[in-house]
Amino acid sequence: MTRNPLSLTITSEFFKTGDRLDWLIHQTFKRGRIPVDQKGAITDEVYRMVRLFPVAAARRGLDIFSGKPPLPEINRILKTTDFEELAGSLLALPIMGPHDPGQFGLPPVYKSDWWQPGAVTSPSFLYRSVQQRPVFLRQLNPAQPIPPGTKPVKGIPGALVWESEIRDFGEPWFKAGGFEVQDLSGQLASLLVNPKPTFKVLDACSGSGGKTMTLAGLMRNRGWITALSVNEREAANSRQRARKNRFSNIRFITNPGSLEAGLFDQVWVDAPCSGSGTIRRNPDLIYRMNREQIDRSSVVQLDLLKTYSAFVKPGGFLFYSTCSVFQSENESVRQKFLQESPGFSATSFKAAIDFHGLPLVDQPDYRFESIPHVDADGFYLTGFRKEH
Repeated sequence: MTRNPLSLTITSEFFKTGDRLDWLIHQTFKRGRIPVDQKGAITDEVYRMVRLFPVAAARRGLDIFSGKPPLPEINRILKTTDFEELAGSLLALPIMGPHDPGQFGLPPVYKSDWWQPGAVTSPSFLYRSVQQRPVFLRQLNPAQPIPPGTKPVKGIPGALVWESEIRDFGEPWFKAGGFEVQDLSGQLASLLVNPKPTFKVLDACSGSGGKTMTLAGLMRNRGWITALSVNEREAANSRQRARKNRFSNIRFITNPGSLEAGLFDQVWVDAPCSGSGTIRRNPDLIYRMNREQIDRSSVVQLDLLKTYSAFVKPGGFLFYSTCSVFQSENESVRQKFLQESPGFSATSFKAAIDFHGLPLVDQPDYRFESIPHVDADGFYLTGFRKEH
């Protein structure tokens, strides 16, 4: 068992301080002169240790979700556990189960709000959650050549996977624009929303602009996208990405009060959520999830969906998505919205699936979540049509 000493230092600091893991890694890299070819390996190693620590602790009789062990005990487990071998032992379990989310190091809320024995999506997500996460790219302009070290993802047009172990975001081809890092879940969701180049689109929760860039690319830099982010720093990041990718069809706003009701062909509410589907890239989230937080999120999500539904024009479409696998943030919100919004009805994604030739089967055509045969993070997407 070999391990970079810096990986242990970062992981121990995470358990000591509770700081965001990506911030700790960034700060550590900023302080030291670490070669590019080592950064990816260190990050992967830290993520694996943080993600699988609950499993390692449980095998020593410690339930970290009922009480945090003392730091010396945490450090002892970190130093003496072969986390790569631990991941392999979980992946060697028979796919048909029986399984339990706790067996894979997930907090109890995954069992109460998500686990569905017998559902094909459930074991698929469990197995994926303990694997190393590939780095996926979005090719925003299909005319651009495929960059070195990457290859297309079968069945998902415009998606690339970074095959090289050295993931250098300073490469000239990446800095020049036309490519963005984006998980397959975000790419699939954008393809299913399927905006037309003539549309007016509202990206109501645009954040740092990942899906905004994908939408702009799908619209061939035509039509009009209004990207709303109430966080000025995220909005500034999104503007910078648009300039890099030379998109001119995006208007950036931070004040929803400037929006006009009934204006948009499509409104997309990618709501803030628990992030329970993203634990491969945000493994520290599992230590902060609790029932109260999720219940608060579902209230906010329904309120956002109702608020932004007012901006859909008659005959237009409203989309709701999360990066969560929890039913209370997903299907429950969808059903409540339909009950309380008589002017909207569920809509099918069949036309978008056929248009892009997407490999999506065995799910209701009005929603998609945790697709088992695509290496995407857990997500949820559903759509509505405004009748009048």
